[in-house]
Amino acid sequence: TLIIYQTYRILSERRKGQVGYRTSLRYILFFSTTTLLPSILIAIFSLILFNVGLQKYFDKKIKTAVNNSAEVAKNYVSQTRNSIEADILLMVLDVNSKSGLYYENPKQFLNLLTSQRFLRRLDEVHLLDSSGNIIMSNIIDPSINFVKPPEEAFTRSLNGRPVIIIDTRTNKTSALAKLDNFIDTYLYIVKFMDPKVINYLQQTGEAVSFYYSVQESKTGIKITFAIIYLLIVSLLLFLSIILSINFASR
Repeated sequence: TLIIYQTYRILSERRKGQVGYRTSLRYILFFSTTTLLPSILIAIFSLILFNVGLQKYFDKKIKTAVNNSAEVAKNYVSQTRNSIEADILLMVLDVNSKSGLYYENPKQFLNLLTSQRFLRRLDEVHLLDSSGNIIMSNIIDPSINFVKPPEEAFTRSLNGRPVIIIDTRTNKTSALAKLDNFIDTYLYIVKFMDPKVINYLQQTGEAVSFYYSVQESKTGIKITFAIIYLLIVSLLLFLSIILSINFASR
């Protein structure tokens, strides 16, 4: 509003033939030019640098590294799931073959479960009935509360295949299988993922999501950058015009 007013005043002076309007116009032209020329040069340089920098951010090598990180995270979870499935299949064979020991000498049978837990690097090994009650256990940390498998897992395990249960809240992967040589007995094993690895996996997932969100909005980022720059240059231009008018008036 101030610039429009001052410009109108100068044009009024011109129409009236007052002395000084030419000087005012020359000062406005001079100040505007000295503001705009460096701004244009900086704009060209900045946009080239910004585009090159942003394009390098989406370089093929970086994109490959980001995608590989995501694949490593998925493969780790998948590997943990596959390993616990293999563990319970092998344990079912070993435990079923020792069913006589279970009924004759429960204490020695518990030692068998302990050795199986160490051999498979598991955190918990349980024998459960169909209601989820614990018959026998060997666990690495007694302070952890036992969470029984869902009822549907018992039903699904009756077909002879182990049921894999993944709990993302507690970073726990478990498996349940029916023991055919036992009466109403199920083998339930639990393996906890390393909290540090889980934290890395979460950070990787967040980084991948952020990378692709930036990639999708890179055009918008360029436009935003250009608009902000134009606003700053416009403010500088307005300021220079005001200064030139005041300077010419003095």
